[in-house]
Amino acid sequence: MARKSIESFMLKSRLCLATPRGLPTRLNPNTGKFTTINLAFADPSLFNKCTAYAPDQDVLISDHQSILIHLND
Repeated sequence: MARKSIESFMLKSRLCLATPRGLPTRLNPNTGKFTTINLAFADPSLFNKCTAYAPDQDVLISDHQSILIHLND
C-alpha cells in the first residue's frame, strides 16, 4: 500500500525519488536489520545533479538516519 501511495505522490508532484534502493536509513533495534524507510525527493531539474547519498552518521537522535545528498554544480 505504501509503495502505491509514494508512486501516486511522485506522479502528482512530478518529483523524482532520490533515495537509492537499499540505502540503510533505519536500524530496527529488535532485529538489528537496516531498512530504507526515510525517503528524499528531488525536482527533476536537480535530480541529475544528485551525486552522492549517505546516511548522516553524525545525527543520531533516533533510530532513523537523515539522508545527506550532494549536488554537482
